[in-house]
Amino acid sequence: MPGCVTITPCQQYIVVVESYTSLFTNPKGKLVVKPQFDAAWSFFEDLAAIQIGEQWGFIDRTGKYIWQPTQ
Repeated sequence: MPGCVTITPCQQYIVVVESYTSLFTNPKGKLVVKPQFDAAWSFFEDLAAIQIGEQWGFIDRTGKYIWQPTQ
């Protein structure tokens, strides 16, 4: 639903989904990974699964791709 916000706390980062775009903030609301993903999972052992279109990959806590999105 456009305009909806879902917030999922995950360790020291928060996954925020707003209007179908996922991004990561710290607990104070500071953007730490820019909004660019269609879906994202919480960080686990310093990696988070992200989705762009039909492809999935992994990023580190800085937003750097560890595994480029692939099908």
